[in-house]
Amino acid sequence: MTAVRLWRFSHEDGDALDCLLAPGEGDEQHGASPPKLPRGLTPPTHLERAETLYRQRQARHRAFPGQSRLFREPAWDMLLDLFIAREKGQTISVTSACGGANVASTTGLRWLGNLERQSLVRCWRDGADNRRRLVELTPEAEAAMRSYLETI
Repeated sequence: MTAVRLWRFSHEDGDALDCLLAPGEGDEQHGASPPKLPRGLTPPTHLERAETLYRQRQARHRAFPGQSRLFREPAWDMLLDLFIAREKGQTISVTSACGGANVASTTGLRWLGNLERQSLVRCWRDGADNRRRLVELTPEAEAAMRSYLETI
């Protein structure tokens, strides 16, 4: 079986073109970079790539409702959710970050604590509502996410 990669290219009129490429097709690095694009096509943005990954993970969660615990990666779901929010200029509350990872609040808080200790997220009190805590990616985590998303 030959592995293929799917590249989604956005055309200037807003339509998307999906291309299946064999490893190494279109470049010298065996599929590590997108191929040279026809005029008018652009590779997906970091935001589009992150949203696709997040939607795929949510679909998998819904497809296996009784077994979704087998596929849990709360830290990764939170990182994706926070990256998407940053790209859209949105601020995420700690409660929302836990919900976005499809885990109980206690589990989400534990994972956010782990991410904070690893300097991947920063939490702070909302100046408008002192009861609410907000969370965002650190610059280092954002750079790591961009680097990863560039490879897929």
